[in-house]
Amino acid sequence: MDFYQGIDLLDIRRIRKVYSNYGKKFIHKIFSKSEIGALNKRFAKQRLIEKISSAFAVKEAASKALGTGFREGVNFTDFELFYDSNNRPFININPKIDKRFRRNSTGKVNSFVSISNEKNFVIAIVTIISS
Repeated sequence: MDFYQGIDLLDIRRIRKVYSNYGKKFIHKIFSKSEIGALNKRFAKQRLIEKISSAFAVKEAASKALGTGFREGVNFTDFELFYDSNNRPFININPKIDKRFRRNSTGKVNSFVSISNEKNFVIAIVTIISS
């Protein structure tokens, strides 16, 4: 069994500024079509920047767990953030990236996500277990 973990701390004001400058272009770089649909349906406009920031931090943390960051062909859209019926966050990992987490095994990859917001900051921790 292999464990991978990444963490990211983000200033929400930074995302607010980037979003105000680039809008949909920024959104389409960071999110898959499925995520964009879920964002639009699930969250009120006043919480949109907070949720975009949370997702950005989760994707950064996941790329750090992988050990490459966003290089070697890894993109933001390779990690998709969703919420289950209990509003618990989880990520779907692109199959090409999933293989990297299974370097030493052929089993299943499980991920665990924790997100916390406080005023102008969001922190995300992603743990990935390959069995």
